[in-house]
Amino acid sequence: MASQYNPLEALTAASLDVYNEQSKSQANMFTFSSIGDLAKALIYAAEALHTRGAIRHIVGVIQMEIVNTDLITTSDLWVSMIENWGEVNKEYNHCTGIPLEECFLKMSKYMWRMFHAMRLIWENHLPADAKSGLVEFEGTFRNPEHVMKMWLDYKKGGKKAVNKHKLDVGAFLGQLGCDEPVAGKQFSPTCISKINDKVNAYNKKLAGLVTD
Repeated sequence: MASQYNPLEALTAASLDVYNEQSKSQANMFTFSSIGDLAKALIYAAEALHTRGAIRHIVGVIQMEIVNTDLITTSDLWVSMIENWGEVNKEYNHCTGIPLEECFLKMSKYMWRMFHAMRLIWENHLPADAKSGLVEFEGTFRNPEHVMKMWLDYKKGGKKAVNKHKLDVGAFLGQLGCDEPVAGKQFSPTCISKINDKVNAYNKKLAGLVTD
């Protein structure tokens, strides 16, 4: 793929924890009760989460709703974004021979989580002058988080549900630089590479801004 990056290398770099006084004070924003609840949740978790950021974002913010989005750090969201993008790539590699709409069902959970983290970064952790050229989160069918949440809901209906919703991805993929999708055809490597470029644009921007 063009402009390919190594998700594992990016994840390692993003999740390095420099344990200074600043990071200690940020860690203290999470109450002992919240940390205990997160620990219990992980014991019974149905999936493995690999980083502190993904745990705080997915378990704390999305699933248990016990971590205030104002308190989660930029680096936590960034690491969760990268981890979930890695999962998207893994699911994409399982899409050989199946149509785009079925591939979207397979990837929807991880892609929605990635865009959820990206939206929180966009709304709360980026200055206005740093947003130029990045994926935006406005409107409905151009809003990637909104679109992937719809497809996550479609997933409950299985493959039969996609026949009614094939065209709900055009504006979404258009914002990500992809051509109009072709229902019934395979999700193209060129398109997933262009989405990768959009994710990498956030990585580059955050690399110059993150201090927490």
